[in-house]
Amino acid sequence: MKANQPRNPAEDLAAAAKSNPIAQMGQVPAAMQQQPVQNDPLDKFRGFINQIAEAFKSHFFGAPQGFNGYTFAEFILSETRGGPETPGGRQAYGTIKETLGRAQFEALVQEHPSLWASVRGMPHQYKIFVDQFFGYDEWYAKQQSSEEPKEKVA
Repeated sequence: MKANQPRNPAEDLAAAAKSNPIAQMGQVPAAMQQQPVQNDPLDKFRGFINQIAEAFKSHFFGAPQGFNGYTFAEFILSETRGGPETPGGRQAYGTIKETLGRAQFEALVQEHPSLWASVRGMPHQYKIFVDQFFGYDEWYAKQQSSEEPKEKVA
């Protein structure tokens, strides 16, 4: 090769690979292999908790205005619009209740600094609120069945 000709980077890489024993084996040592990223299953719910934290507190502390865990569930069921249940709201509530579950929901609440700081000093009220939230469907069904007209016995 003449001194005034530019070097081809591909040729340099090929030459380096010939002298590299790892490249010659065609293997990458385990320490150099990219490890699969461990995703925390709660990661996808952290943004959601941030979005609903203020509403959570409003319903938690809103007993004088008639708010509680049931009204918070209705808020989620309405896609945080406060109104009738929507398909998207039902899906969100179902995901919280069935996929996330109570223990992981509570873990998210506890790791949210302002939310947990607001409620941690009231464990009894917190338990009732979360019981109501996760028991909404059963409570609603009971409310509906008690409102159905009963047949009169002749």
